[in-house]
Amino acid sequence: MEISHLAYADEIIIFTQAAAEPLRRLRACLDEYADVSGQQINLAKSNFYIAEAHEEWSTSIQNEGGFSRGTFPFIYLVIPIYRGSKRTDMFMFLREKLSKRISGWAHRHLSFGGRLTLIKSTLEAIPIHIFQAIEPTAGALQQLDQ
Repeated sequence: MEISHLAYADEIIIFTQAAAEPLRRLRACLDEYADVSGQQINLAKSNFYIAEAHEEWSTSIQNEGGFSRGTFPFIYLVIPIYRGSKRTDMFMFLREKLSKRISGWAHRHLSFGGRLTLIKSTLEAIPIHIFQAIEPTAGALQQLDQ
C-alpha cells in the first residue's frame, strides 16, 4: 500500500501498513521533510491508531516510528474520528463548547430578544461544520437542545 494522507494546515493524517518497511519509509519521509523545511516533527503529539485485531503490531510501530499509541475516538479538525458505532458521548464536547459560550454571556444585561439573536447567530453556527461531516446521534441532538 502506498503512503496516503489527509492534510490541513499543520495537521496531517497518514495512512500506511503496519509493517516494518513501510514504517521505515514513512519515518525517512518525515525526517527528510524536517531537513528540507527546517520544521520539526513533534513526536510527542504524533500518534498511531490501530484496530484491536492487530494489537500485536503496536510495539513494532512504536519502535520503528517513535509514535505513541492513540485511542479511538479522537478529534481531527473538530470532527470525531471513530471506529464502530457512533455514540452520543462522542458529541458531548459540543455541549461543553456551547455551555462555555453561554456562561460567558451570563453577566451581560441583554433583553430576551438580544439573547435570542445571540443564540441564533452564534450557537447555531458552532456545530454546522461537524454536522456536515458526520450525522449526530438522536441522543446527541437531545443533549444539545437542552
